[in-house]
Amino acid sequence: MSGGIGTLAQFLTILIIFLFVLALTWYSTRLIAKFQKSGANAHGNMEIVEAFRLSQTQVVEILRIADRYLAIAVSKDQVTKLGEWTKDELPLVIPEASETAVSKANFKAFLEKYGNKKTEE
Repeated sequence: MSGGIGTLAQFLTILIIFLFVLALTWYSTRLIAKFQKSGANAHGNMEIVEAFRLSQTQVVEILRIADRYLAIAVSKDQVTKLGEWTKDELPLVIPEASETAVSKANFKAFLEKYGNKKTEE
């Protein structure tokens, strides 16, 4: 009978340790995510509004830098500026944190309309 109580005590101890490690993992993940979101960009002047992956090593992104918006193409070896706009010139609705992202069709139409425009430097 004492062997059954010892086994139950070991099981409960392992279960409590497991739940503690699970809670610690959840908390540390939340802490790291919060740090990455606000720590690297504490002033909030730069934000990735939307990103569209073209391939494993190529991404098209819309960035907000202060009150300007930039479309850039990012690949393994280079970053290319596709265009630059103010918020008033941007034809897309910029999603808030609680809204869903803009559809891919709207993003494609935006790039077709404004992506080939030569920007003055």
